[in-house]
Amino acid sequence: MQTGHHIAGWRHPDAQADAGSNFRHYVELARLAEAAKFDTIFFADSSGIRSTHLPSLARTARSDFFDPVTLLAALAAVTERSWLRVAV
Repeated sequence: MQTGHHIAGWRHPDAQADAGSNFRHYVELARLAEAAKFDTIFFADSSGIRSTHLPSLARTARSDFFDPVTLLAALAAVTERSWLRVAV
């Protein structure tokens, strides 16, 4: 599950710039997925820093994100029917 934004999305007037690091946004997405009868919410795990090239890391728009195992544990408290899965 992605948060529904892209690298240039901040330019849109209705964009939520902190969607990737805003827990309430993930709660809203999880509840929306359940209401739409999705049966699984899935996140892929990755290393803590996705790039080892330090000059590009300094300019990246996306360097913060939730740990998917911890995030899904928290989302379990606000969902009822969806399966919560992580690929490690």
